[in-house]
Amino acid sequence: MRAPAAAAASVTYVPCRLSGSSNIPARSKHRSVHIQIRNNNSAVVTLGRTQATAHVRAVLAPPSSRHTRTGREGTLRFRAASAPHEEALASLEAGAARVLERAFVGRQRRALDLESLCVTAGKRVWHIEVALAITCADDGCATEALGIAAVAALRAFRRPEVSVDTTGANVTHIDGADDAHADKVVVHDPRDREPVPLSLLTQPLPFQFAVLDGVIIPDPTPLEVAAASAPRGAETGSEVMVVVNERGEVSQLAKLGGGAMSPDAINKCMTAASRRHEEIMKVIDETLASHEKAKIAARIRRHGAAVAASRKDDRAMAAASASANAASGMVVDAAPPPTQGNHNLAGTIGLRRMDAPTLEGAPPAVPDAWPPSHGPASKTAKSSVIGPDDTPANTDAQRHPTMLAEDPSDLEDALLVKKAKKAKRKS
Repeated sequence: MRAPAAAAASVTYVPCRLSGSSNIPARSKHRSVHIQIRNNNSAVVTLGRTQATAHVRAVLAPPSSRHTRTGREGTLRFRAASAPHEEALASLEAGAARVLERAFVGRQRRALDLESLCVTAGKRVWHIEVALAITCADDGCATEALGIAAVAALRAFRRPEVSVDTTGANVTHIDGADDAHADKVVVHDPRDREPVPLSLLTQPLPFQFAVLDGVIIPDPTPLEVAAASAPRGAETGSEVMVVVNERGEVSQLAKLGGGAMSPDAINKCMTAASRRHEEIMKVIDETLASHEKAKIAARIRRHGAAVAASRKDDRAMAAASASANAASGMVVDAAPPPTQGNHNLAGTIGLRRMDAPTLEGAPPAVPDAWPPSHGPASKTAKSSVIGPDDTPANTDAQRHPTMLAEDPSDLEDALLVKKAKKAKRKS
């Protein structure tokens, strides 16, 4: 609680700040909001000098009997993350957790589809937990900052893809689960299957307002809250909190302090909350879009690095293989790739053993050119190129009878065969 003297001073200071008189800079309509996504499951929100963090995690476990009747629904919980000895921050976080839990999983309206968290009815469901933390509360509006952080973190969060394995292989054991069914749930690695976003039906956000002299002050500072709550004769300001979603539906309306409020002032606060929701959602959308682009760029960089490493390994293996062949005395002649209509058979097999011992006067074991164009081994070599398993219609010798003809006699025979086939087809 603020001292009476400080509250009285704020009563004079705040109206001057709102109007910009008495050499006091006028207050802007809304304080700037900055959102940062971290590790795909956390969001840090800076509202003025107030900073809040929301961290989301998912646990696969049996359904809780306290939260569900059919066993087909998961759970969503909000909890304070500050240490118990930090009473001031822990109290703010606990209050924000209660507000957000009613907004997201209330009895009348749910912002998260809990049935989408079910893996196997009555056996496995996802339990989502949002840890709320305030790192700095100098500028007030801790509940508003925590609400923005929670929505941004829930939208950025991706749970692992799961499937039910009936074979019992490649399974993940769930602690506390029934042993008869514990071998059927497969939690897939994010690198193998893309993680799944949460099914948010609506995105409720809490907004705080202070009403002073009929003026609606959005996201008020502690000084403005003290001025609105301090009695001023017959008139008293007020502090109110409105929880609204993107459709303009108000799910909660709470008066946090001060005197009575007129219906007109309440309507103004709800209208201002709806407009403010649109502005905040634009900031969240832009932040998430930038985060997705950064994720894609990082994925491309990782893929490029992996491809470069693979090519480097291939080159190293090729160099090592060439060194091994050179050491063993084996040289492999690289042949140019065959072109359409003119297959270069010569050079397709170019193995020569260097310094191989041969008998004096005997021909080398492997000829210098393959297949040999002259000599007694010519026809044997050419027939071995076609092979017994090749059909005449699929061999290069049948499609191009002049390919293997190296001397005039062979060329003449090939032309005669070709003419005979043409005459046979015409007849």
